[in-house]
Amino acid sequence: MSAKGNDEIALLARTFNTMSSNLQLSYEALKATNNYLEEKVRERTEELEQKNRQLQQLSITDRLTQCYNRVKMEELLAQQLHLAQRYQTPFSLFIADADHFKQVNDHHGHQMGDKVLIELANRLKEAIRESDAIDRWRGEEFLILCPNTAAEAAQQLAQRLCQTVAATAFSCFNRRMTVSIGVSAHQSSDNSIDSLLERADIALYSAKAEGRNRAVLYRPKAAAS
Repeated sequence: MSAKGNDEIALLARTFNTMSSNLQLSYEALKATNNYLEEKVRERTEELEQKNRQLQQLSITDRLTQCYNRVKMEELLAQQLHLAQRYQTPFSLFIADADHFKQVNDHHGHQMGDKVLIELANRLKEAIRESDAIDRWRGEEFLILCPNTAAEAAQQLAQRLCQTVAATAFSCFNRRMTVSIGVSAHQSSDNSIDSLLERADIALYSAKAEGRNRAVLYRPKAAAS
């Protein structure tokens, strides 16, 4: 073979090697780009999922106290009533009301009132059991749902909540606060949550009338007091 032929073959070989090298570099660059894009997609997906979880949490949370809001609690109450009707499992609910809360607002302002509610909510959340649920029901009232809890056990738990709240001064204004709690236990005749709420309200009224800072379980005599 002539020298010219050898040169052409060598040139073709170099050209082929260069093309192969360029293709390899292009492949590696494309692979790196794909990996980068896949990572960005994963990050974006995780970010969106986190934001969706945050939005979902916000939709069921009272903004001030970070307890459940009323919408979420009504959902939980309906579920609990269904379980009780189907499986005859006991449950109770409390309405806990901050004693003399109007005086806090009147004498110290609504900002201080908000701080008191936040600290009260935190004390209640720390004192209830993991299986219980708490929401800010209305104003300075909190509703606590206690699954698998019959009447007497519910009253004992509610009384412990009163003691926990009253045990030490609130850090936000260095004074003690107390709560009154009305306790209502599910009865087989209950066809709606409204009847339990009504009984809890009656028991709460009795707790206030008896001097506050106590838990009262609804009994027929409470309705007459």
